[in-house]
Amino acid sequence: GCAGHVRTDAGRTVPSAMGSVSETFIENNDLAVFYITGSSVTLAASTFVCVTYMAFPRLRKHPGPLLFWMSVGDFIFAIAFLVEYSLDMPTCSVLAPVTQASALASELWYTMHAVDLVNSMLNPFTPDATNMRKYHLVVWLLAVFSGVLLPIFDVYGRVGIGFCWIEEGALDWYIGLLVVPVGIAHVFSIGVLAWAARRLRSGMPATFKTRLRVLYKLRTTVAICFAYMVVLAILVLIGLLLRQRNVASYVTDAAAVLVISARGLRPALVWVATRDVLKMIRHFGGQVSGPQPG
Repeated sequence: GCAGHVRTDAGRTVPSAMGSVSETFIENNDLAVFYITGSSVTLAASTFVCVTYMAFPRLRKHPGPLLFWMSVGDFIFAIAFLVEYSLDMPTCSVLAPVTQASALASELWYTMHAVDLVNSMLNPFTPDATNMRKYHLVVWLLAVFSGVLLPIFDVYGRVGIGFCWIEEGALDWYIGLLVVPVGIAHVFSIGVLAWAARRLRSGMPATFKTRLRVLYKLRTTVAICFAYMVVLAILVLIGLLLRQRNVASYVTDAAAVLVISARGLRPALVWVATRDVLKMIRHFGGQVSGPQPG
């Protein structure tokens, strides 16, 4: 019939309006389509950013590399989701660290936009290549370290909506490795925006246009990523409240899965909004097709 039950980790069952739905991803065909759809969107969006970045030299102008590497993190994240769909449960010990490391790397590259604006205002003549080497060191060391912690302390597992990450009962780890870093990233970025707006006209006139351009791009980046995080936070909170009441919501779970797995849309939207990507593609298409006959 229409009413079913969902089995919880404690062995209990809770009602589900959509029928029998397992919390294990591989067994959950109802949510699988949302994992595949969202991950495919992320792959397409990340590929779009990476291919256009490499195809058009003008797009590599700083801070373009920050969005490029943010997209790389999301690309790896989506690959982990799609691999998880096709393999069995034991691979969770491998996929959970990859999921954590790639997710944190993407958030850290987002944070580097704000760090980069601070550097451009305080040290405007430091070469971008020098700053990028520092960013790579910080981002990948922290990301890989956070991922390695999961198997070392045996806190990997499947979260409530079924994918491999930090196990559902490890609340302290979830807060420490995900909630706190993401929260710091957004608070810091918003704080830098406010600080930079006040300082914008106090710097050297020669670098004013550069600082104004970077400030605009950071503002757009923060707006898009913050909006995404608000939507995701609302879905997660609704899901947690429903689980506290032992009620399974297929719609909420499906929406959360889709939003999480489609995270690659964030840098792609910023990429299109802050750069002349589409204009360059149209110009390139016109050159390839050649002049049209009169």
